[in-house]
Amino acid sequence: MIDFFEYIEDYLENNLSADKRLGFEEALKEDASLQAALDNFPTAKTLSEGLLELDILETIEGFETAEAAAARNISDDKTAPKVKRLNTRKWAMAASFVGLIGVGYWGLRNAQTKQFDKIWETQYERPYDTTTTKSIDLSTTDDFAAGKYYFSLNDFDKAEQFLDKVLAENQDSDTTSKAQYWLGHVHMNRQEWDLAIKSLKQSREEKAVSSIELIEKIK
Repeated sequence: MIDFFEYIEDYLENNLSADKRLGFEEALKEDASLQAALDNFPTAKTLSEGLLELDILETIEGFETAEAAAARNISDDKTAPKVKRLNTRKWAMAASFVGLIGVGYWGLRNAQTKQFDKIWETQYERPYDTTTTKSIDLSTTDDFAAGKYYFSLNDFDKAEQFLDKVLAENQDSDTTSKAQYWLGHVHMNRQEWDLAIKSLKQSREEKAVSSIELIEKIK
């Protein structure tokens, strides 16, 4: 049985005969790992040193011996072709591995993203202040109201700036508790989970506990 993995580099460089090229393309239709190796061959070749560090290619026995022999100019008709075959096989195996890892990683990340979106959409309770409107006059409002206003606009950077000012300049425990709660949700919306938990734990708002529980579920 022909090992088409050894022909990937020749296929890409257009060095196969018509018959072998036809056979290679027929094999691609039936062998998903061969197709993955072909698709990822350039990337695998570029990343080969990193892959070697991960010991992915330990099963390719004799490669170093053959390469060392070639470097010492040992005259052996079987040595040079063996080095080329092992090189080609090495890239092919690495490319196949990269492809499988890529597909697996994409599938995992896609599943995780869908799970996160579902939990966020169905369980996240966004802070809302009925006194905050899009027509608020920032020149006459206080920092806490400004922070909530920018939060309502999803401008979380500016919301954080004003809420931080509230915490730095205000000594009223009730106000700082509320500001920590809103600041926690600023961090939640930026998926800064640890910072969100830190702020929420400093808040005495009843909903802070459920917000922390939600973070623990999705982080």
